[in-house]
Amino acid sequence: MSSLKPVIDEALKKAKTSFKNEDERIEMTYGVIASAAAQDIPMPAYKAHFDRLLELGLVINRVNIPRLEKLLSKAGRHLPYYYYMQYGDRSL
Repeated sequence: MSSLKPVIDEALKKAKTSFKNEDERIEMTYGVIASAAAQDIPMPAYKAHFDRLLELGLVINRVNIPRLEKLLSKAGRHLPYYYYMQYGDRSL
């Protein structure tokens, strides 16, 4: 059985070059956090995925996204996703 890992790794390298400006990466960050919150992804899995996307340059950290923070604060329990993006493990 062959692995999809090489194909996925190559696609991620190409995706990195498609998000050239900060606004696009902020929108991707918004989407990643919102989708993780909507699916109630366990924090350990979310952290690993977010860190990998950050390493690839697809998302951004330490950025203020007020509309997302406001949206997540309504549910309360989803704020850790946002705070992890802003502060890393210091937020938890």
